[in-house]
Amino acid sequence: ETYSSRGNMKDKLVWIKADEGDWEDVKPVVIKALEAGADCILARPEHIERIRELGGGTIASTNGGDIVLYPVDTMPDAPPPDKDSLIADIEALKSTGREVAVEVVIRGKTYELLAAQLGEHCDFLVIISTDWRVIPLENLIASLQDYDVRIIAGVKDSSEAKLALETMEHGADGVLLS
Repeated sequence: ETYSSRGNMKDKLVWIKADEGDWEDVKPVVIKALEAGADCILARPEHIERIRELGGGTIASTNGGDIVLYPVDTMPDAPPPDKDSLIADIEALKSTGREVAVEVVIRGKTYELLAAQLGEHCDFLVIISTDWRVIPLENLIASLQDYDVRIIAGVKDSSEAKLALETMEHGADGVLLS
């Protein structure tokens, strides 16, 4: 199957979420991800060396990975964090010369708008939806099309992945599999 705009499915990224649980919990996931050729593994900092011993690959982590993971705290029923201080943090991380992935949980329109603003400053925008809907992803793809950011959509299953990768013809640049 081909996708307009950027070519075919092989241009899409597959990230694997392996940043929850102890090493024995995530090790089988990491092994399968490496064997399948995943583009990136989200990992806890204390697991990075063990992942590298298994064969490496690109690792995103809050500390010590190839890509700096910057999770934005979006708590239910709480006001969104200050956009300007988040942008300053992202710019400081980018000034180190490393790629930055900002992870935002979309909890409504306010967080969708925040994600769009942060996406203008990072290399990867990882979006997780608490109630998966296509509209936030469509809006983010449209608002960030002129920026050099790759949108990675968190998905739970293959039908969500297919939908995310086909949204607005171009789709997300990749998926984060939980």
